[in-house]
Amino acid sequence: VPEEPPEPEPQLDDLVRQARLSRIAALPQNIQARATQLEAQDSDLVFDRLVENKQVDERNLLRAWVATSGLKYLTRERLSESKVPTEALDQLLAEDAEALKVLPVALSKTDGTLTVAVEVALPGMLDRVKMRAKSARQVVGILAMQGTVRAGIRRFYFSDSAAFNRPEPSRVPKASPAPNESTQPA
Repeated sequence: VPEEPPEPEPQLDDLVRQARLSRIAALPQNIQARATQLEAQDSDLVFDRLVENKQVDERNLLRAWVATSGLKYLTRERLSESKVPTEALDQLLAEDAEALKVLPVALSKTDGTLTVAVEVALPGMLDRVKMRAKSARQVVGILAMQGTVRAGIRRFYFSDSAAFNRPEPSRVPKASPAPNESTQPA
């Protein structure tokens, strides 16, 4: 009897989305519907939008996320006040940081461990970071909201001093306006 082929591994994006949906399910009932609606519009920023709209507190949300993982967390305010060492940033090209949705925040000089801010610290994702890092021997995650990671990338890689002072723009394309009489040919 031939062996069945192994089940394909889920893509990392699918695993991140599953983690996000699990986090939505753990929200208070009165916020779940809004979070689900936001997730359908722009899944990367669902929690950032909830914080911006003062429906959840960022620190409390991050504390809930790390309660079972043992990881640390980094708030938007704390990162905005931080100085990220050049040695950490030099580990990843800006394009790689954007593609992987991570921000290098520290590099241990003693053991070569690169710490990256990331919304979901999945082993496969951290392995991808390690493969692209210049010399890191190990990569560990510190949890942060996705909008915080994006703002950090703009601030520390692209010297955008206002990156933390404005809401994170959505990456969902805006719908084209409906045609009206002024746009119709005569």
